[in-house]
Amino acid sequence: QAGTGWRARVDARAEEAAAHARGGAFAGAGLSKVRARAVEDLEAISARERILEEWAKQGGARDELLAASSALEKVTEEHSSAKEAFLDAKRRHDEIAEKLEAEKEGLETRERELQDGSGLARIRQAIKTIKADIRSLDLRAGVATHALRLSQAARAEARRG
Repeated sequence: QAGTGWRARVDARAEEAAAHARGGAFAGAGLSKVRARAVEDLEAISARERILEEWAKQGGARDELLAASSALEKVTEEHSSAKEAFLDAKRRHDEIAEKLEAEKEGLETRERELQDGSGLARIRQAIKTIKADIRSLDLRAGVATHALRLSQAARAEARRG
């Protein structure tokens, strides 16, 4: 059947897009875990900061407050980095899915053109046109040959007489 090779390529591209989607879902689940951990850490750090602020009001714990603030910055940076990686992966997935869809549409269009028989009809019409041109050229060649023979016969008569 015509197009089975194209269909196989389209199916393979669809499988690639599905794999990217599964990868995106996996990355999303991983980011959700990182986010949950970051939220927990932020809540713990905020609670610790409140305690440290109370201690600072009472006269100490500056170093502990700075360490907690540094830990908060680190967790925030990790979250931002993971979020950027996820968005980049999602952007690449979307680009691939777009290209796949465009190629799939092109292949389906070509397959429809191959199966609808319009190409065969154009070939038949071209053959008819070529046959008509051949007949016309044959007729012209016959007329030219006849005119040449008449001219040769007239020259031969002129030499004899």
